[in-house]
Amino acid sequence: MEGEQIDAIVRWLAVFGEGDNAFVDNPTLLLDGQVLAKVYNTLDGGNDPININMLKQISNLDDWVSILLNMRQISGKVMNAIKPNDLSIDPTALAKKKDQGELLKLLKCFIFYSLKSTNKKISIQNIRSLDKSIQSVIQSIIQEFTAKTETEAPSSPVPQTPPSSPAKPSAPADDGSAEKIAALDKEIQELTARKSQVDKEIEQAERQLQIQAAPGKSEELLNDAKRRHQTAKDKLEKLRKKLEETEETLNASRGELDELRKQKQKLLNPDQVQTPERSNTELKQQLEKLQREIIADLSNDTKTAALIERNPPKTNDDYINLLNIRALETEYSALTKELQSMQTQEKLHEAELTALSQNLNNQNKKAALTLKKRIQQLNAEIDQSPIGEAKRMSMKYLRVIKKLECEVENLAANCSDMEVEELTKQLQIMAARKATEGDLLARKQAFMQATAEQCDVRLQRLKLNVDLMMHSARITRWKNCFQTPQQQQSQK
Repeated sequence: MEGEQIDAIVRWLAVFGEGDNAFVDNPTLLLDGQVLAKVYNTLDGGNDPININMLKQISNLDDWVSILLNMRQISGKVMNAIKPNDLSIDPTALAKKKDQGELLKLLKCFIFYSLKSTNKKISIQNIRSLDKSIQSVIQSIIQEFTAKTETEAPSSPVPQTPPSSPAKPSAPADDGSAEKIAALDKEIQELTARKSQVDKEIEQAERQLQIQAAPGKSEELLNDAKRRHQTAKDKLEKLRKKLEETEETLNASRGELDELRKQKQKLLNPDQVQTPERSNTELKQQLEKLQREIIADLSNDTKTAALIERNPPKTNDDYINLLNIRALETEYSALTKELQSMQTQEKLHEAELTALSQNLNNQNKKAALTLKKRIQQLNAEIDQSPIGEAKRMSMKYLRVIKKLECEVENLAANCSDMEVEELTKQLQIMAARKATEGDLLARKQAFMQATAEQCDVRLQRLKLNVDLMMHSARITRWKNCFQTPQQQQSQK
C-alpha cells in the first residue's frame, strides 16, 4: 500500500514537467529537493516561493547533511501552508536513512497543499490526466486528509462526510470520477472558506503575542548555536595540534625503528652489503652504537631510565615497547577518529546555525510585515477620522509653506546673482566702449598725422613744380637771348 501511494504521487509530480522524470523509477532522487521546490513554486503562484538558489547542490545522495538542509526548508514551507494538521515529518530520518515512510508523509503533504494552494486548478487538471487506478489512489489520500480536517473542526455547521476506510478506497471505474473529484474540491473550498476567518483571527493573535518574544528567543538560540559552534571549532583546533604533535613523534619513532630494521636486515643478510670490507662485527658495533644513542636519549626521563635499568632492551620488540610506538599509533588512531567525529559535529552545527539563521530571518520578515500592515491599518483609520482630515490639511499647509519658503530663498539667491550679473555686464559694456573710443582716437591721431605728412609732401611737390617752371622759363629766355633773328623767325 505504501509503495502504491508513493508511485501514484510520484507520477502526479511527473505531470508538472519539472526535471527529467528519472525520479519516477527511483523516488529517492526527489531528496535533492529541486523537483519538489519547483512544484511548490508552481502551486504557490509567487506568494511565498522557495528560493531554489539557496538549496544545496547535491551530486551524491550520501551527502545527507545537504539533503537534511534542503528537506528542512521544503518541509517547513509545506507544513506551515497546511496548518493545522497532525502530520509530522522527520527530516533527519528522511535524509540519513532514506526512510520511505517519511518520504510518503512528505509527498502526502504536497498532495494536501496542492488542494489549498493558489494554483490548485493546475493540480486538479494534472490528477485528471492520470490513469483511473492512479486517480483512485490519490483520491483515497485526499479523502483521508478531508476526514482528518473535518475531525479537527467538529464545531463547523457543515455536515461531515464519513471518512472512507483506507483498506477499501473508492475506485471509480467510469467517467464519474472526475465529477467526484470536482465535488470533493468544492467541499474542500467550502470548509476552507468557513475556517479561514477563524484561522486568520487565531494567527493574528498569535503573531501579535509572538512579535516581541519570537525575535529575542531566536536571537538567543542563534547566539547559543554560534557559541557552541565556536567552542567546537576551538576544540577541533586543539585536537588538530595535538594530532600533529603526535604524528611528528610517531614519525620520529618510526624513523628510528626503520633504521633499526635496516641495521638488522644488514646483519641478517651480509651478502647484500654494498661495501665488501664491511664485516658483521662492524655492523653489530654500529647497531650497538645506535641502541646506545636511543637509550641515552630516553635516559633523560627518570622513569624511562629506571625502567631501562630494571629491564634493559635486547630485541627490536623491546625497543618498540620502550619507544612506546604501539601506544602512539593507538593514540594517533583514536585522535583521527575523534577528529572525524568533531568534523561531523561541526557540519551539524553549521547546518543548525544555517537553519536557525533562516528561521530568524523568516520570523523577522513576518514580524516586519505584520507591523507594516498594522501601521497601514492605523494610518487608514486615522485618515478616515476628523483628526486625520485636520492632520492632512495641516500637512498640506506645511508642505505649501515649505515650498513657498524654498521659492523665496531661490528668488533671493537668484536676485543677488542677477544683480551681480547685471553689474558685470555693465562693466563689460563700459570697458568695451572705452576700448572702442581709445581705438577710434588712435585711428584719428594716425589719420591726422598721415594727412599732415601728405600735405607736406604736396607742398614740396608744388614748390618743386614752381621752381621747375621758373627754371624752364629762365632757360628759354637765355636761349632766346643767344639766338639769331633768323632762328627766332624760323621758330615762329
